[in-house]
Amino acid sequence: MKSLLSLWKGRFAPVWGVFVLVLVASFLTRCVLALRPDVWGEVGVAGLVSVLVRGGWFDLAVASYAALPLLAWLVLLPDRAALSSVHRVLLLGGFSTVTYGVLLVSLAEWIFWDEFAARFNFIAVDYLVYTHEVLGNIWQSYPVGRLLLALVLPSLAIGWWWARCFSPSEAAATSLRQRALAAIPVCALAAFSSVAVSSAQKPAGPDAIRELSGNGIHDFVAAFRANELDYEKFYAILPAGEVAGRLGSMLTGAGEQWPLTPDSNVERVILDARPERALNVVLVSVESLGAEFVGYHGNPRGLTPMLDALSKESLVFTGVFATGNRTVRGLEALALSIPPTPGQSIVKRPGNNELFTLGSIFKDRGYATRF
Repeated sequence: MKSLLSLWKGRFAPVWGVFVLVLVASFLTRCVLALRPDVWGEVGVAGLVSVLVRGGWFDLAVASYAALPLLAWLVLLPDRAALSSVHRVLLLGGFSTVTYGVLLVSLAEWIFWDEFAARFNFIAVDYLVYTHEVLGNIWQSYPVGRLLLALVLPSLAIGWWWARCFSPSEAAATSLRQRALAAIPVCALAAFSSVAVSSAQKPAGPDAIRELSGNGIHDFVAAFRANELDYEKFYAILPAGEVAGRLGSMLTGAGEQWPLTPDSNVERVILDARPERALNVVLVSVESLGAEFVGYHGNPRGLTPMLDALSKESLVFTGVFATGNRTVRGLEALALSIPPTPGQSIVKRPGNNELFTLGSIFKDRGYATRF
């Protein structure tokens, strides 16, 4: 019976290949991004040393996650199958595929940094959610086909080298129990990383230092789970005092009362001398219906006869503009009167059933609301 340590020289040797690939690729990606002319001035030598040390923490976590599928395969694979020529071919194909994926991520990180000066974040998550529009834009902006083909040859070359250097070579029999025990260190590292490694550990300070200290894959998963985006980093903002002053002047009209000062709260009481009219209200929200299809706005084809008829006997808002390019953004604008929020729409977030909405206002006035 072979010792557990010897399994890592034979049966589990391919797992080392995954670790080496992820760690080296992550290290080189971080260095290349730091050496960009638009980044190096903010990073410098001291900053580079700092991000390499801090980044290694995230890289090790990602490497442990990446190794788990192969580790599970090698634990469950019988000895005879592990030493077969078929398995060696599978390792070659698997190594080449993993290498291609890692190189593709590094290339995508360079392009993403070119656009947003950041590692992967919730914008990258949106890229995968809305692939049709985004991929079309990327295809127009970059020579995607040539870049993808350029990664094939180095992936095959590295995969072939891997298959030679890290192929299982043990001849003695091993038991499933032995293999499972030998796999415990990597499983423990992955479990520890899942609770001990967090994007919140990235240092405060210059954006470049903070972004380079992370790992693109780790940041992508963290953004997917958090469904949020740093508002102040990616949105144009004004000082809070100036915003409050502008809101106060814009929202103050005849007969309005401010329970609090306009610069601290936008809640106000609007009084009208006319009696309240309890009219029935129906809010019609139509998927993907642009103004160019509506007869009221000039379309001659008669596609919306009922809406056109209603417009002649209703209150019509002619200066309304979309707040985003997704239905969920329109829904939160109609229901909440807010602009798009950073990250995921409120419609898709948990705990969104107690918000101050158009429906809650009608309900407070005695209306029976239905959706």
